[in-house]
Amino acid sequence: MNDSFDDSSEKPQLDLLDPISEAPQANNLGTLLALIDQLHKGTHELSAIARAMEVDPRTARYYADFARWLGLAIMEGSGEWGLSTEGQRFALSAPARPRIFANALFSRQLVRTVHELKRAELADTPEPAATREACRRAITAHTNLAAATVDRRASALAAMLGYAYNRQDFDWTTGQPLPQSHAALSFEGQSFLSAFSARKFSSRTAIWIGLPAQLLLFLRSEPLPQKRWQRASYDVLDQPARWFGSIPLNPTTLALASKKSPELATLIVTCNPYVAMIMAMLTCCDRAGRHLFTLTDDMYGVRLWWRGQELGPLIDALNELARTLDLIPAALVPHCRDQSDDCHTLKAHELLEVLQRARLVRHGDTALVAREGLLDRWRNAPDDLPSLTERLTELREAILQALNAPAHG
Repeated sequence: MNDSFDDSSEKPQLDLLDPISEAPQANNLGTLLALIDQLHKGTHELSAIARAMEVDPRTARYYADFARWLGLAIMEGSGEWGLSTEGQRFALSAPARPRIFANALFSRQLVRTVHELKRAELADTPEPAATREACRRAITAHTNLAAATVDRRASALAAMLGYAYNRQDFDWTTGQPLPQSHAALSFEGQSFLSAFSARKFSSRTAIWIGLPAQLLLFLRSEPLPQKRWQRASYDVLDQPARWFGSIPLNPTTLALASKKSPELATLIVTCNPYVAMIMAMLTCCDRAGRHLFTLTDDMYGVRLWWRGQELGPLIDALNELARTLDLIPAALVPHCRDQSDDCHTLKAHELLEVLQRARLVRHGDTALVAREGLLDRWRNAPDDLPSLTERLTELREAILQALNAPAHG
């Protein structure tokens, strides 16, 4: 990525904290990290920062302004730069950098507009074109910049969003891409979302779904009998049915759990029907960006809501929805004869622990909400296969159709 721009017509430098010019010019993660490192070392004058980074002063200013826009840097009255409290946290903890960066970026009004445009107007546009076009439209709406400048700023913002969406693919000490050693997740058996999608091709195999304790034990990295849980699906003996709910255990998936990889979220959503249904709902918004579904955990228990209407206790509501979708909730794991502890069905609070350990949800003001950027991260798929976002959209549409039926009027 190029980290310099020919914006000589735009002097003096626009202040990114002014709402009318809220459009960053930085586009390279490595350069941003270098600037943060210089500030952390105690270099405060922009000219000295530029020399240390081996960039021209204007480029250093672009990245200092971007860091300030994110709330990571501050400028003193003397013109010297420093790190904010959040910037200090960012500098001190490399593992926390992806989360801090994404949260800061997604909280900006300009980026919220980008995400609203992607949902409302560009849902059918593939990535990365959707992000680039949404950035262009958002910057046009938020600023008075010339069209050519808007295009450059849109390219820069889209690049930074790309780092946030795919933060697991980068080294957050250097900004360089990590070796692409992980291909598409591979495992034995069929994933639930693939089976649900294939059902439209007149499959006669019934879909049984479960919520085994194995799911939570896997996320806790507790010992599990690998031979018992090698597959994502199991045929039901003497039934034209297939059971889904387990996380397949193999070296790749076990490594994801031990490293707390961001790909854990993808694996859990792809394989477990209950988690997939929850995330299909929690990522559902109207055109104004308001969440149609909410999940609450209070003195009344864990409950699921739709448009302000209580659907019921979480597990009961999910089971009812599943039946409406012609899925069959199964209390027992059909391939486990002894029904040991790892086969027991999880309770609602344990399912919440699954969602939080997989970093799928966070606590909002009054409810649990989906973490920002998940659908954008899941838009990309290998080998021209349907993306996880597309699979979830298909499930979400089925859920909405069921809820809008007369019985739920």
